[in-house]
Amino acid sequence: MKKIFTILFLFCFLVVNADDAVTYVLDHANIDTKKVKIVGISGKILKISISSAKTEEDRKLADLVKDIKNIRLISGIEPTNANKKIIAEARKKSDEIMTVKENGQAISMYTIEQNNYISEFIMTIENEKEITVVSITGNLNLEKLLALSAQMEIDGMDHLKNIKKEKTPPTKNKSRP
Repeated sequence: MKKIFTILFLFCFLVVNADDAVTYVLDHANIDTKKVKIVGISGKILKISISSAKTEEDRKLADLVKDIKNIRLISGIEPTNANKKIIAEARKKSDEIMTVKENGQAISMYTIEQNNYISEFIMTIENEKEITVVSITGNLNLEKLLALSAQMEIDGMDHLKNIKKEKTPPTKNKSRP
């Protein structure tokens, strides 16, 4: 009986977390987890941390994070062709909204939309030494992501403020395998 509950728990965990880009990369790429940084922040902990919002700034932040389910990040991925291919597969069902190339790195941002909301925001940061993948899931919208990017200290998020300035049409991708 104990095995059945363990199997059900693991299955539920995999089903809940199987859709984000970071999980896809971890499941499919040949990554030594001892050499990368993996960060996961659940929406529940975000809600708990902002539940006692007292100042106006805290209330604005609370409004920004209330619809976030997860923030996940993996950095230190070796920029091999195989890893680049897996990362491309992880973002296949997304729309590219912006790419910035500067100082020897490329920062690309993608969204996956469902029911007029962004269900996942994906950002990749690539340079000659490593690749970082950031995934934010929930019922998101670009305006809130723009405001949240001002609050977060994740390298590359500051480029979100330039989205409305970009004139390049985004590319449309099909579906994640």
